[in-house]
Amino acid sequence: MGEPSNLPKFDLPKFDLPGDKPHWAVRAALLTGGLLLLSITGLVGGMVHQHNLQVQTQTTRLEALARVKAEADARLAAIAATAKAQKEAELVAKLAAQALPATTVPGTGEAEDPSSSPSASGQTPRSTGANHGRRAHPSAHGSAKMTSKMVTNFGAGVGAKAGPKKPDAIDELLRKMK
Repeated sequence: MGEPSNLPKFDLPKFDLPGDKPHWAVRAALLTGGLLLLSITGLVGGMVHQHNLQVQTQTTRLEALARVKAEADARLAAIAATAKAQKEAELVAKLAAQALPATTVPGTGEAEDPSSSPSASGQTPRSTGANHGRRAHPSAHGSAKMTSKMVTNFGAGVGAKAGPKKPDAIDELLRKMK
């Protein structure tokens, strides 16, 4: 029992049903959605690029400000060191000026002539006793020459004004640093 072989063979026609393809409105909506997705992707990419440029600009500006601040701090430190050295030189000059007239020849009570001292003639003073080999006090022998050079180089002529002295910005900074 098989199939009868005497039946005619025929092909059924193919029908195009309207439900096989999407409606034109659906196709338009899909096309519009795809374009919208593409435009949003481009917009987000542009925003990320702009943000990266802003961050880079800000970082560059902060680095430049840090560099300028470091240079200003270095200048301020140099000015402070110069001012400190100047004040120390003035203090040494005052101490030397106070100590120089008070120097007397032992036993006579007369003031010693600075030009007759061993330091003025180029000789080094000899120390005796327990101080042998140690350096003398700065206000002692030979400090008059050093002090006069300091007074000449760093004296009141450098940036000083006649009259009452106003507090300087550097002095205030030095006080704050202490």
